[in-house]
Amino acid sequence: MEFEILIQGRGGHGSRPDLCSNPVDCFTAVYTALQPMGCRFRWVDGGTSANIIPDTLSFAVLCDASCWEALEQSVKNVCKNYNCSPVLQKKGE
Repeated sequence: MEFEILIQGRGGHGSRPDLCSNPVDCFTAVYTALQPMGCRFRWVDGGTSANIIPDTLSFAVLCDASCWEALEQSVKNVCKNYNCSPVLQKKGE
C-alpha cells in the first residue's frame, strides 16, 4: 500500500537554522526509522533553494498495509522530536 506523508516544519534562511524546525532533518530520521519495516520510498519533495530551509517536505512510501499503525506511530514520534507535524494519508486500500 502507498502512503503519502507531509512533514510540516518551520522554514527559514539557511544562515539561521536555530530559528527553524527543519523538515529535511526530520525526514532523515523518519527514513531511518522506517527502514526496518521494509518500506520502499517512492519520491521525496523537499525544497528547491540551496540557502532556504523549507517549511514542508513530502514523500511517498510503499509498505505492507499491516504496517500502517506502526508507521503512523513512528512518524508521529520522530516528528515530535524535531518540532514538526506530520500529515499521513493512505493512497490505496
